[in-house]
Amino acid sequence: AQMLSFDNYPVVSLDGAPNSLRYDWYHNLEVIMAASKARNIPFWAFARVNSKDWEYEGQQITYPLPTTQELRAQMFTNLAYGAQCLQYFTYWGIETNTGPTRAYDRVKTVNQDIQALAHVFLGCNVISVGHTGELPVGTKALGQLPSVFSKLETSSGAVVSHIENGDKYYLVIVNRSISDSMTLTIGVDSSVKRVLKTGKTEAVTRQKYEILEGDMEIFTWDK
Repeated sequence: AQMLSFDNYPVVSLDGAPNSLRYDWYHNLEVIMAASKARNIPFWAFARVNSKDWEYEGQQITYPLPTTQELRAQMFTNLAYGAQCLQYFTYWGIETNTGPTRAYDRVKTVNQDIQALAHVFLGCNVISVGHTGELPVGTKALGQLPSVFSKLETSSGAVVSHIENGDKYYLVIVNRSISDSMTLTIGVDSSVKRVLKTGKTEAVTRQKYEILEGDMEIFTWDK
C-alpha cells in the first residue's frame, strides 16, 4: 500500500444534543498513526462537509453541516497526528451543479490556513502526541515537555503534538473543544518563536494565549 486512508467523522449530534466529538475518534487516530509509523506509510484523513440524519438502535444520529471551527478541529487534529493528505467527504458537499454550497467558503477558509502552514506539517515526523485534561479513550497524557518549555498548562483538554520538520522542532497545541475557547499558559526560553496563521513567526511575548474552539497554537525552535 502506498498510503493508509481512514474515515471517521467525529462531529455528531446524538438525540438532538449539541454537537460533540465522537468518543473514539482520538483512539482511531492513535491506531492509524502507529500503523503509519510502523510501516513507514503516510496516512490520509477526512473531514465531513455534508449533513446526514438517521436512526441507529433507537438513537437519532445527526452529522451536522460543520462550522468553520468544527472543520478546524477535525483538520488541525489530523495534522497534529501527522496526516499527510487531507480529504473532505464528499465533493458534492462542497460544490454542486448549481454552484457552491454553504460549506464551500468554510472549506476554503480552513484550506487557506492549512496551506500557509504547509512548511510545518508537510513531510513532518511526529515525535510524540499527548493530551491534557480528561483523557479521551485510547490516548495518553502529555509526558515530558521539550527542554525549551518550562510550563504548559491548559484550562481544558488539548492535543499536544511534538513534531520535527527539516531543521526545526514544533509544538502544536489543539483545543479539543468545539464549543468553548481554551486558555493556554506556557513558559519558554528565548529560542522559541510563535508561528502565526500566515506561516510567519514572532517572538513569544506572553505567557497566556486564548485558543478558540477547535483552533491551535504552534511554537517552533531550532534543532
